[in-house]
Amino acid sequence: MTYLPQARKLAGQGIIPAGAYTNREYLAPYVEVLGTVNTAEQDLLCDPQTSGGLLLAVAENRKEELLTALRQEGIGRPGVIGRVLGSGTGQIVIRGV
Repeated sequence: MTYLPQARKLAGQGIIPAGAYTNREYLAPYVEVLGTVNTAEQDLLCDPQTSGGLLLAVAENRKEELLTALRQEGIGRPGVIGRVLGSGTGQIVIRGV
């Protein structure tokens, strides 16, 4: 996954906004974590701050086109953080690699 510089280090030290805990608690019934996704990474996924950041979902066959366009516009450091797979369960599955 892609994070802002130092974000993982700070999250590992427990330096995250209180809203992340609220978000994580609210989402807990809907989230299943598989593999090696440590607590700090889970906290970052629930971080309520955007600081101008943006999360988008786009068809997989158009992701490179979107990334190229964002880079050409000078919009941050875009990157792919995961894939959406239909399961029909209403659950969010976070799978570590």
